[in-house]
Amino acid sequence: MQPIYVHLPGWSEDIAGVKSFTKLPKNAQHYIAFLVKSVVDVATRGGATKAPLPNLRYIGTGPDPDQIIRDVPATEELLKLA
Repeated sequence: MQPIYVHLPGWSEDIAGVKSFTKLPKNAQHYIAFLVKSVVDVATRGGATKAPLPNLRYIGTGPDPDQIIRDVPATEELLKLA
């Protein structure tokens, strides 16, 4: 195996109080989408699958229990964003 390094643009905004996926900075949204796509690619070995894809349910934006985004788009939508 060889590691694959991907450089993604970051963001400087504080996301600790963000409660909605659409309120995240665009680069943060693309980062989440990239992570989901990476997991799906590994799970399906880069190919299509007929099995339903699991959805990401929560995104933590900080260490406190109330720092959670619950309205994460479906995996299919995140894959389009990636």
